[in-house]
Amino acid sequence: QVYFCGGASIINHMFWVGVVPRGAGKGPALEFVLRKLGGKPSETMVAGDSGNDLSMFRVDGVYGTVVANSQGELLEYYHERANGDRESGSKIHLSGRKYADAIVDGLEHFKFSSTSA
Repeated sequence: QVYFCGGASIINHMFWVGVVPRGAGKGPALEFVLRKLGGKPSETMVAGDSGNDLSMFRVDGVYGTVVANSQGELLEYYHERANGDRESGSKIHLSGRKYADAIVDGLEHFKFSSTSA
């Protein structure tokens, strides 16, 4: 759940509470880094497991991997995109792997890397 109080967002999660200035978050941070480094969203993949990662997935043009051990909000977002909008759905991958192993799976799925056996 997200509550807005003055200029801050208060994010209430089952295990933690986060307070961030309105407009701040992982998505705006990603956009800032891409601008500063001259990165292209089309060459960027994000990975996440919970609702606090949603703003990264919403950055236009990025690819996203939802890890197998993800929580409700991110899984709902994936299913809405994968089942509805084909263009957005094609840039979101639900990995069958957990934790950091899902990142490797996402990189392979989107052909960002190759592995040698």
